[in-house]
Amino acid sequence: MIKFLSFVLLHLGIVSFLPAQTDTSTVIWYFDRMDSIGGYAVTPLNHLPDVKETPLGKAAVFNGIDDGILLNCNPMGTATTFTIEVIFRPDSNDLSGDRSQPRFIHLKNTDNSRRITMETRILPNQQWALDTYIKSEKSNLTQLDSLQTHTSGTWHHAAIVYGDSLMRQYVDGALQRSGTVIYLPIDPLPKISVGVRQDLRYWFKGAIRMIKVSPRALHPSEFTQSRTTR
Repeated sequence: MIKFLSFVLLHLGIVSFLPAQTDTSTVIWYFDRMDSIGGYAVTPLNHLPDVKETPLGKAAVFNGIDDGILLNCNPMGTATTFTIEVIFRPDSNDLSGDRSQPRFIHLKNTDNSRRITMETRILPNQQWALDTYIKSEKSNLTQLDSLQTHTSGTWHHAAIVYGDSLMRQYVDGALQRSGTVIYLPIDPLPKISVGVRQDLRYWFKGAIRMIKVSPRALHPSEFTQSRTTR
């Protein structure tokens, strides 16, 4: 029945995101309010994004200029194996200044020696490629393939999967890049920003519906399933 429903929605031009089974320790944040997320108080950077109705439900809509949020937490805790999933809609944007490299997730510790970022690289044709980064005192790795591009203005699923010193990067369930890096838990005093880098650069333009963090390396068949038309 679920497969049939996905097929119908796909051919009607409607995006569907079908929830996979969730671990009891999995963290799921829905961006349908701005007073708190996941039980954490929200700090605006500089301004809070608007919350608007979308075909997927309410989502935070970022203007790409001066709105983002900060949470004083690390949703992965001390896990050394994890999956980060995001359901989001990157929009086209002016490519002047630093607007071609918008960060939609930036997680770091106090001295910035350990961090994770997820961003899009917007290309001149307004398509985008996923750029992900893990850094610790032991190693760092950037993953970006500008030949694997995706449509702006439509909903997508992006994921980082990390385990056994291997980071894999996915868009809409398809593997984009993989490589080895040593991740160390981001502690103490971690902070995560959404919609912008924490130093208020690289503002994201688009919408974010959900961030999900699982404490293990998920197989793509376990992702929050996504279907989208092109």
